[in-house]
Amino acid sequence: MDINISKSLQDLRREKGNTQEELANYLLITVQAVSKWERADGYPDITLLPKIAAFYGVSVDDLLGVGEFRKQERLKEYRLRSIELNRCGKVSEAVRVWREALAEFPEDFEVMSELARYLYEEFTRTKRTENLDEDARLCEKILAKSTVQELRNFALGHLTVVYGALGDHKKAMEYAALGGSMYHSRDFLVSESADDDEVIYTHYFTGEKITGDLWRKATLLELAEMTGHVLDFTNTVDQLTRHEFMLSLYKLLYSDGFYGQAARRAADRHYRCARIYAERGNEQKTRKHLEGMARFAHQLETLPDVFTFTSTILNGLKRYNADAPSKNWSEFYLKRLTEERYDCGIFDRFREKEWFRRIISELEGGK
Repeated sequence: MDINISKSLQDLRREKGNTQEELANYLLITVQAVSKWERADGYPDITLLPKIAAFYGVSVDDLLGVGEFRKQERLKEYRLRSIELNRCGKVSEAVRVWREALAEFPEDFEVMSELARYLYEEFTRTKRTENLDEDARLCEKILAKSTVQELRNFALGHLTVVYGALGDHKKAMEYAALGGSMYHSRDFLVSESADDDEVIYTHYFTGEKITGDLWRKATLLELAEMTGHVLDFTNTVDQLTRHEFMLSLYKLLYSDGFYGQAARRAADRHYRCARIYAERGNEQKTRKHLEGMARFAHQLETLPDVFTFTSTILNGLKRYNADAPSKNWSEFYLKRLTEERYDCGIFDRFREKEWFRRIISELEGGK
């Protein structure tokens, strides 16, 4: 466990709104000594710790960061439980985990953000709008009181989605207008400024050191996903162009053929392209996209919990699989090719083709 009293002293001074001189006068020492402590150039004498703690109204454990360490260990336990439950499809139980965490840490904004995230995930499955009302209240509290920019960004983005789902377009646009442009975003500014080997932050959950080089590669993935999201809402561009553009972009990013969790989006875009080409009677393009769909469905099913990209652009970037290991993507797409409620007879003209039967057989083999 790291004892980081310098950070505790800085955080407490800012939180309480006092000066180094005020603490120095209270302890009857020089302001230079307090300054050295905050710079981590030295440490207070052990006999001063109770006095410093009393000055700030905290325990000695909190002053030494022990309380924060214990809290982070508890939050890590909550995360592990919720991730495992969500991966097994038990999102409602994952919501209960974060309600339990909020009861233990009622004013912790990080806990609020996790609960908000899982409430929305539960809504996508149950369509219970009361989840969204609670979600919005949590995010509005984070936005009003948290000083952590990452949490504020999450709350702002989440509120636009939540009010959109509630049908309150005006409110969604009010929050959307509070966001900055891409060129003033943290991702862009850090990408522009950081050295390749400079450690930007340590991943809160895995302990991985994120350098400027890895930050840029992760930002490229975010930009790709943003491009797809914006394209899907650009109604002046036809669907086929949107999907094929994104498939071309994926092919450049994942040049070695390993797409990670983007395989899910690639499989879906291949399926949608195949539907369009099937309606047009284009057998060659329909076959190409259905084969791509089946390939990426299989890649999803065999995706490890932790993986590292090796493509030319993303080489060295590590990611974590958030999907349930039991999710059977082959069966998911098999239904879309064989059940009338999904395919509406679109693929009927190809059902007796050898290549179509082979794709069906491959999907059945993944069941």
